[in-house]
Amino acid sequence: MASASDVDQVKVFEKIELLAGECGPRQFNKEKHIELIQLLRSVKDDMSTELQRAREQYQLLFALNSTELTEWFNDLMDLEDESEKWDSLKRFFELNVDDNKTSWFYSMYLQFITQAITTSTMDDNGNQIYTMDMVNLIFDEALQNTKYDFQNSHLVWNKFYNFYQDLNLMGYNICLLYTSPSPRDSTS
Repeated sequence: MASASDVDQVKVFEKIELLAGECGPRQFNKEKHIELIQLLRSVKDDMSTELQRAREQYQLLFALNSTELTEWFNDLMDLEDESEKWDSLKRFFELNVDDNKTSWFYSMYLQFITQAITTSTMDDNGNQIYTMDMVNLIFDEALQNTKYDFQNSHLVWNKFYNFYQDLNLMGYNICLLYTSPSPRDSTS
């Protein structure tokens, strides 16, 4: 005889299947999407790919608040496969940065990329996830997009300072690594 937890598990999977059909690309029922994501979170060890797909679909349709972003980020941090985790986190930040140009979000993003670059994290093809040129561009973007956030831009500036200070301490010539275009370069 099936245990109560087995019956509950079957009901969860049936509910997920039903909600997945109701949460297509043009389905704007926010509550159904949230319910689907929460159910998938309850079985995320078995359905991490489906959870990622549901979150990406939700992100395309609705603006995410900081709680939803943090929850998504934490779920990705819980992934056991390191390569899948890094790839998924990179995709998470790339998908969400355009809609979240806040000091708080950039701080998370910069923490991720600085950790990826200093640990030489590789993708599935053996390439480094971020190059120094990419890191410099992301820092420039973050600094430009948060420069008028007088209360919180220090979160970005602190990441900037600490990262390049750490590189300097490791023996890198940071003048060669970070060269921001001068205003004269953009007007010519």
